[in-house]
Amino acid sequence: MSTILPNPVVMKIDYNIVSFTYQFIDLILFTSSTIRISLNDDTGVIRKQVAYTITGDEYSNWGGDDTYVINLIISKIPEWVNSE
Repeated sequence: MSTILPNPVVMKIDYNIVSFTYQFIDLILFTSSTIRISLNDDTGVIRKQVAYTITGDEYSNWGGDDTYVINLIISKIPEWVNSE
């Protein structure tokens, strides 16, 4: 038997983000690139997805060094995890 609650109950679940995957979903040459990032917990469950656009100095600093993008994502994860 199932019943719908008249008011939703908010659950606060603690988990650890231990890995991420990323995919470039848009590129405007010489201008910007948008990346979809999936943040995963220790069981592999995607806990959050973020679309982040690299522009300006971040885009210029990227150049041809993909480790720049990885390090940029790592630096942004705490911000994304702690936002709604």
